[in-house]
Amino acid sequence: MPISIARVDENHEVLERLADTSDWLLRTIGKSEARKLCLLQYVDPYGDTVFNRMQLEDLNRDLNVLLSQLLSEEARRVIVGVQEMSDRCRDEVHTYLKFIGD
Repeated sequence: MPISIARVDENHEVLERLADTSDWLLRTIGKSEARKLCLLQYVDPYGDTVFNRMQLEDLNRDLNVLLSQLLSEEARRVIVGVQEMSDRCRDEVHTYLKFIGD
């Protein structure tokens, strides 16, 4: 079940999107110890999960935990892409990071 990650505005209009067509992110989260992940453990693979600016520091810590694992280049590309979108959300008001499940 592929997931996509989008940076959205306050009206949920998509500003940019990253498709994880190979499902690397969810598989990597599933292989991690859930207790190490503050927020990513709550990503719903079947629905939408939205994070606001106040949560992005914790989300980036979770992404760094994933990056510290031995990952394929494709998985690393997806995670780094999510980090870059997260940074843009952090720097702009009224933008959110939305994980869109299948």
